[in-house]
Amino acid sequence: MQTGEIGSEGLAMVSQPLNSGFKGMVPGKTLLNCPILSEDVKNAHTIYGPNIGCLAGKTTRQRPDPVVGNFFHLPPEILSSHKSVWLAADVMYVNKIPFLISVSCNLKFTTVQRIRKRTAAVLLDGLHKIDKIYKQRGFNIETGLMDGEFDSLRSLVDFFTLNVTAAHEHVPKTELMIRVVKERAWAVFLTLPFCKVSA
Repeated sequence: MQTGEIGSEGLAMVSQPLNSGFKGMVPGKTLLNCPILSEDVKNAHTIYGPNIGCLAGKTTRQRPDPVVGNFFHLPPEILSSHKSVWLAADVMYVNKIPFLISVSCNLKFTTVQRIRKRTAAVLLDGLHKIDKIYKQRGFNIETGLMDGEFDSLRSLVDFFTLNVTAAHEHVPKTELMIRVVKERAWAVFLTLPFCKVSA
């Protein structure tokens, strides 16, 4: 056991060479004043197995599986029944970070995107991105249901009809989806093997 420890320490001192290379250094007196014998290196491998430093530092990266895009054709029945979409949207916060969340009332399709701030220009850009996603699949956003925060966009949004709630009112569908998203994010967070997660 002691000779195995000596052999393991010797490998670490000379920057983790392969066992075969280290065995060649020892009897050939390449290392001056080295008390380690070839048997010590062999014993280290027998007791501790392959050297972790060599495995982690010298193993080449395996070729990853190619990324394959799975695109599905939209069933014509869905497009014909739900071509006109009613969209509900709002701003939610996670760890003081704002996100623009939207959910279609009939398709239940949900989008979440991080935004830098809650200005009219940023919100308008976010709505443009959402509208583009729906149009790419053949859908048309007919009406947007949003709270008073989006009232400043009435004259700017020309790609669907903006329906803003009265003061102190909220859109139930987005409030429910915000709760669902936060619950699932919190559930995933609690399963992580870390005491702290960096922001």
